[in-house]
Amino acid sequence: MRLSGLSGDAVAQVFERFSYVAPDSIPAFAGMVGGPDATIWVQRLAPIEGMRANSTLDALIPGGSSWDVFCQDGRFLGHVTLPSDFALTRIRGSHVYGVGVDESDVQRVVRSRLRTADGSGVTVSPCAAM
Repeated sequence: MRLSGLSGDAVAQVFERFSYVAPDSIPAFAGMVGGPDATIWVQRLAPIEGMRANSTLDALIPGGSSWDVFCQDGRFLGHVTLPSDFALTRIRGSHVYGVGVDESDVQRVVRSRLRTADGSGVTVSPCAAM
């Protein structure tokens, strides 16, 4: 924004009009999605330094790529990290569905299989066995 040629009072009025007031509180989480076998996926808030600038998905991903998974009774099952260019919309069985962005910043529908850290597929819900 270029403000040359304006008086000090005019500049102060511009900044007063467009000033940002930080909220008194922030949400505890960014989103929630129901998963297979009554699991609940809770999206953690993204740290400010982790937010991407000028990305098509910025409006779709208020949180980060980190999700905590719980049973319907509140038991913590584990943590899932999804790609940062992916907006989760559904979980069915061992697959996640959502919107991804390619290197040209073009959105696309994505289906991906959930895998554990060692690369094996996720096949059984821990909530169903308990």
